[in-house]
Amino acid sequence: MKNFATLLLMLVFGISVSAQTVKRPLTHNDILKWNRITETQISNNGKFIVYKQEPWKGDPVLKFSTPKAEEIASFNCGTDAQITSDSKFVVFTVKPAEDTIRQLKLKKTKKEDLPIDKLAIYNLENHKTDTIENLVSVKVPEKWAGWIAWQTEAPKDTASKGKSEKEKGIFF
Repeated sequence: MKNFATLLLMLVFGISVSAQTVKRPLTHNDILKWNRITETQISNNGKFIVYKQEPWKGDPVLKFSTPKAEEIASFNCGTDAQITSDSKFVVFTVKPAEDTIRQLKLKKTKKEDLPIDKLAIYNLENHKTDTIENLVSVKVPEKWAGWIAWQTEAPKDTASKGKSEKEKGIFF
């Protein structure tokens, strides 16, 4: 009986010692990989949710989903999403990739030669996307559906030929 008690004590002690494995401590790089959810929006009819999933360092991902967490679409580098009041379109800006901008800045590229944002208009009914290059600004009315106003820069080769610097566009 004494041997059994000793064996049992050694077994319990052995299990408790082996259960304590060394875990790797968190590093700064681990924290940089974590994502946070920013810029959330819900459509007026409640059928669509738009949110931006953003790492601490890197490019954000704009995601469209239903309230049941079914992902409809996702766009890399998407930001500033707005859902139209009739819940038919999502208007958002697509920024150039952070790595691309960093590489161009390391090459000492002039500010006017850096890539410019794009406007993306996603149709929630037929899941198609239209993009407009060289975006300056965009406005979506809060209560009136059917119109989106945006302003773009003229292409660089036409600006030198005497055409206006800015173009205005209306989408409906």
